[in-house]
Parts: sequence; C-alpha cells; structure tokens
Amino acid sequence: MTFTKYPNGVSSFGLPVVGGKHITTGSIFFVDSNTGSNSYDGKDKDHPFSTLVYALTKCTANKGDIIYAMPGHVEDCTSDGYINMTKDGVSIIGIGHGWLRPRITFSAAAASFNIDANDILIQNILFNQSTVDNLTGPIEITGDDVTLLNCEYYGSSNLGLDLAGWAITLPDTSGDRFTLENCRLIVANTSETVGGLVNVGGGEGHKFSNSFLVCPQRSSGGMIHMSSAATEQFNYRFENLVMLNNSSTMAAMIDATSGVTSVGGYIKNVYMGNKDTNEDNVFGVTTPELQTEFFISKLYILDTYDAGESGFLFGSTTVSAT
Repeated sequence: MTFTKYPNGVSSFGLPVVGGKHITTGSIFFVDSNTGSNSYDGKDKDHPFSTLVYALTKCTANKGDIIYAMPGHVEDCTSDGYINMTKDGVSIIGIGHGWLRPRITFSAAAASFNIDANDILIQNILFNQSTVDNLTGPIEITGDDVTLLNCEYYGSSNLGLDLAGWAITLPDTSGDRFTLENCRLIVANTSETVGGLVNVGGGEGHKFSNSFLVCPQRSSGGMIHMSSAATEQFNYRFENLVMLNNSSTMAAMIDATSGVTSVGGYIKNVYMGNKDTNEDNVFGVTTPELQTEFFISKLYILDTYDAGESGFLFGSTTVSAT
C-alpha cells in the first residue's frame, strides 16, 4: 500500500489541518536544533529553523501562528528573557514523548522564558533545570489567557530554586486567566530550602487542574502563593491536583499573604501530602479566612507527622490508617 503526498497540505472547509488536530489560518513553522538552520524557511519538517528564538521573529501577532518543536529539540536559556514571547496568539507545540519532548534548558541562574503576550499556548514542552542551582524565576508570565498544557518543569535532586524564586511567576503586572493543565512541576531537591512552584502576583480567573506538583523543601510562602501585591483576586480554580511537600515548617501549600484582602473561587478533588504537625498549614495559614471564601469540595490532606493517620477529608473526621 502506498501513500499519497499532499505537498500543499490538507484543508477542511478552507482551513489548513495540521497534525490532524490543530486548525489555523496562520503560518506554520518547524524548529529542530539537530537538523535545522535559521537560513531555512522553517515551513516544513525537512527545512526547520534551529531555534525557537528565531522562529518567534517570523511569527505574526493575532493570526494563529504555530511553531512545532521537533522531537529531541533542545534550546538553552542563558539570560533573563532569552526566549521572550511578545506577539499575541502564537502557539508553541512540542512533538515527542518522554525525554524526546522538546526541552528548554536553563543554564544560568537568571535565565528565563518570558511570556509577555496574550492568548499563548505552550504544549508538551519539558522545562529542564539540570545544571544550575538557585534559579530565580525561570518562567515568567504577564499576558492574558496563557496556557501551559501537558508541560513539565523538572529540577534534579541536587538543584533547587532560589529561596525567593518560583518555577512560574505571575508578576504584579500579570494578566488574567492563566491555566496550568495536565502538567508536572517537580523540584526534587531534598537537601536544602528552595523556593516555591507558582507565585501569583496579579490577575484573576487562574486555573490549576489535573496536575502533579512536588516541592520537597518549600519552607515558607506556599507551593502556590497568592502575593499581597494583588489585594483582590477572584475566580480561582484548583481541581484534580496532587500536591506533595516534605518540609516540616511549611507555611501553606496554597496560601495568601495577609495583604490579600479578598479572594474567591473553588477547590475540588485536591490531594495534599504535607510533613507538618498542623493540618491547617496546608491551606491558607497566613490568611485563615481564605478558607471561608473558597467553595471546597473534597480537599484531602495527608499529615505525615500524625501517627495512625493515612489522611482525612478537609472539614470531616480523621481517616485512620487502619
């Protein structure tokens, strides 16, 4: 059986169909650090660009442009904002599974991947912290409607974030409706105090769902932290999460500082494993009233210091290990 080539692509109702899934009226570019060159046109898999940095310069805002990063693509972030997305409506989609997923490697303490544009999708990208300790803010997001889908942030067992740093930062000037969906954020360092995973300094309508979050030594400020820089924060969604922490001095796994005066949303099917003697420390300890401003449905807590317990449902009786 032979296959027919379609050199001009396939379209449905006049719209190009790419990968059987993504439909766009914009341009399509390919990137591969192994076989690519920025002297190519980047318009097919056999003539890819070599860097995302260059591919982004070829995109046009608000046209639905898509950059496909090929399996095995590796790109080093060597400085603050080395990769900076400034054009609205652009998507970066990685092809590959496991370690073959395209990788963004942070190779300097101040290195960062910045998203300053709106309506951005980052899908199936591995953000790798494998050589540099004490990163300060590797992923910074200020745009509206930014989504990280099926991505992973991984810090190896001997490396951590700066105590004041976060894997993902939404600064004071950040936009609304950030989504973390089907992601894994893992900082595996167990030998030192490290920073947290997500710092929310502004915006509303943020969603964290279907994700696995691990931060063994976070000792203050929360794994997901709502900063006092944004005093009113609304419409938060935390659903179908597993959050694990191994610090006995944890401030709160999801917390808001005392400067946050109004916050709301819901928490559903969230599992928290925390090494702390006080179960209140898993949620909103620095702003206790936060618990009453969220609708909570099935928040499960495992407090590893309490003998004879395997966990309990928040607001219910303790579940015995036996």
